[in-house]
Amino acid sequence: AIEKAYENRPDLKSLQMVKRAQEESLKAIKRSYLPELSASSGYNYRKNSDVSNTGFNIGASLDFPMLNFMDIKYSIAQGKSYLKMAEENIDLSKKNIYFEVQTNYINMVVLQRKIPMMAQKVKQTLENFELADGRYTVGLGNFIELQQAQTNYNNAQLAFVQAVFDYNVAKEQFQKSMGVR
Repeated sequence: AIEKAYENRPDLKSLQMVKRAQEESLKAIKRSYLPELSASSGYNYRKNSDVSNTGFNIGASLDFPMLNFMDIKYSIAQGKSYLKMAEENIDLSKKNIYFEVQTNYINMVVLQRKIPMMAQKVKQTLENFELADGRYTVGLGNFIELQQAQTNYNNAQLAFVQAVFDYNVAKEQFQKSMGVR
């Protein structure tokens, strides 16, 4: 689940793209201080009434930018610090994703195990309600006991439905933390 989250989470993908952009930015900073070499060539042909003239030219230039070594040093250091910050953000995001997936999985499993216990409680309170109804019918029990048994049964049913609902919510949160939804 954690590996799937690392593959699917858009926030982690975004941070990885930021890191890649910082790497390219650092490369561009380092390249901007290198001399620039350019070359050109051309051919021309001109013909007048009796005379034709052809020409060929070649040119090359080497352009050195204005070098400020302190500016170069600080620009490269700044680029490296931005890259390091992007890497740290990725590490932090991976740790957060790990703990989020782990917590959501544990919550889902705990709630999944709670459902059969709640179903058993509903069954027991139904039996108690049926017994109280039987005692009340034959005259051995009172109306308050019957009402209390019915209230307990209704509360057990409500708790069971709430447990199923909580499990489904936890399952969706788990899938969302994996980046599936």
